Amino acid sequence: MNKIQKIQEMFTLVREGGSLVACFKKLALKWGMSVNSVRNFYYTEYNNLKNSDYAKMVGVDITGIKKMQFKLFSDEDKEELIKEILNLLSQGESVRGACLMLSGGDANKMIRLQNKYRAILKSEPEYIEKIANKYNISLKEKTESNVVKIRPQKPRLTDNEINSLFMGLVRLIKSNSISEVSEALKKECNIAHKNLKETKEELKFVQEELAEEKRKNKKLTSELNALCDNNKMNAFREYLKTLSTKIKKEDEK
Repeated sequence: MNKIQKIQEMFTLVREGGSLVACFKKLALKWGMSVNSVRNFYYTEYNNLKNSDYAKMVGVDITGIKKMQFKLFSDEDKEELIKEILNLLSQGESVRGACLMLSGGDANKMIRLQNKYRAILKSEPEYIEKIANKYNISLKEKTESNVVKIRPQKPRLTDNEINSLFMGLVRLIKSNSISEVSEALKKECNIAHKNLKETKEELKFVQEELAEEKRKNKKLTSELNALCDNNKMNAFREYLKTLSTKIKKEDEK
């Protein structure tokens, strides 16, 4: 998805209604970006789309779309914020107290200032030291003391999500059962294969014995036939001998 497509999708979603925060979260999840990056992208493009030529090229009309009041920290704002917080810390204030004072008692603004300070402290600790040196502010032992950490609320599961989890558990149990059955079938197949192999070997032995018996029977048949032929010859000789005797007797008469 290119930049123009992202701009079009983003402002289409905004026009559909709902809070900007919800839109930013949805797009961040889809695009694989952080919510802050999507938010900055939105406000940058909102300002760019005020140019009619740019809006025409992108194909997005922001008429009727209200820009939520949100001021990004410029480099000057960033430096001023850190300087003011460090000054108050050097006077014994906590980070929370300093941010509350700078926000004029506005809780939402206080949390925003505190989060900004905490983000800089975590990712750019050298920047904190740079500002302290620049304005000759003595740092306490821990400039991050009393920072209020907002714990994200754990979302409650909807009925559909609970049903999905339950069905997933059922499928998992079924899958395990099928796996167990498959293992049992494998064992049965292996046993059957082994038995079949042994049966084939026994059959081969029986076939060899049968072939040997056939050879013996063939030889016996041959001998029997030969014996039968000898008996016939002897009977024929006896017949000739008897016939010869009869002929002699007739001659003598």
